Amino acid sequence: MKANLTVLGRLTKDLELISNTVKGTEETFYSTKGTVAFNDYKKNSHFLRFEVTGPKAELLVDYSQQGSRVCLSGSLESYQYEHKGENVTNWTLRVSDFEIIDWAEETEPEVVETKPQRTKRPVRK
Repeated sequence: MKANLTVLGRLTKDLELISNTVKGTEETFYSTKGTVAFNDYKKNSHFLRFEVTGPKAELLVDYSQQGSRVCLSGSLESYQYEHKGENVTNWTLRVSDFEIIDWAEETEPEVVETKPQRTKRPVRK
């Protein structure tokens, strides 16, 4: 089954570039795989696997990190297999276009306020 889908969510981990060489040639192409987390209208969390190939994979790996908010568009593909006697369906988004909305929020160093120490005043007699 294939359907077009656009998802806005956050990357669950840093992406790594995968180098693939076509057998019998010196042609190399790149891809990356990952998972994006998003919430539905009831604020339930969902996770969707995705795959990006070609130059877009290089760009996504170079300019995103864990926690980056991304908008991914492409075709949603399903495949089924049997595991321990049960039918399992997996879904993967084959990304054709993406946009990095913002980068992961970096944790800022904790600011600790210190009160100025009071100096003792001389006691008057």
